[in-house]
Amino acid sequence: MGPMDKNTSLADQLRESIEESIATGTLPPGAPLDEIELARQYNVSRTPVREALLQLAATGMVDM
Repeated sequence: MGPMDKNTSLADQLRESIEESIATGTLPPGAPLDEIELARQYNVSRTPVREALLQLAATGMVDM
């Protein structure tokens, strides 16, 4: 994840990063996405991770 854009929320930045990981195959289809592990990986709390996953679920990119 790059430097924080003042106009983009942390959850949006995480969503973009997770989307990129899915698109590039870093996170393969069907791989479980663990909130705690993602929070640790991105050095954030679980709240923005949860928000990012909800955004991805709303687009159909992940299943909750």
